[in-house]
Amino acid sequence: IWRAASPSPIGKRRACRAMNSRTYSGAVNALTPSTISVNHVTAPGAPITLTNTGVMSGSAAVSVIGVNTNGRLILNNAANTYSGMMTLGPAAVVRAVGVGALANGATQLNLAGGVLELRSNGTGSNQNISFGNAAQLTSNSVIDVNRDTANSNNQLRLGSLDIGANTLTVTGGNGYSLGV
Repeated sequence: IWRAASPSPIGKRRACRAMNSRTYSGAVNALTPSTISVNHVTAPGAPITLTNTGVMSGSAAVSVIGVNTNGRLILNNAANTYSGMMTLGPAAVVRAVGVGALANGATQLNLAGGVLELRSNGTGSNQNISFGNAAQLTSNSVIDVNRDTANSNNQLRLGSLDIGANTLTVTGGNGYSLGV
């Protein structure tokens, strides 16, 4: 069960507790610092996916937590306007499908041990596609880049990237690469 009203001012904690996957299509408005927990209740650590197709807005800090990197939050609404700091905690996996999923660069990213999956087809192959987001690592983390459904050899670009003394592992497929 994804506990949220429509539209939802997410409060202190919202949890996705489903059998394998859930789609939440209501609006999510981050008004106060909040945590989104993507976790499987009946089989902790089992794969589970929460897809948010509604608009995510607001500017309060949001932390995403998971269990054993088996919980995945998918953001795929091109109209998202969320402009706060999204922290991907250890074992959290967030997939952003298209540049609008991260508010065309407005969402700030804090990679604190999680996995950020950037996905975009662009309008063809061999392009630079700008997500434009500022990202910082506060722990060793992973950024995985790839297409959503089509094209190859595109570079997905962040606005800035501060790695500090941490290790960033970049993975990808279909000839995709990460740029800043």
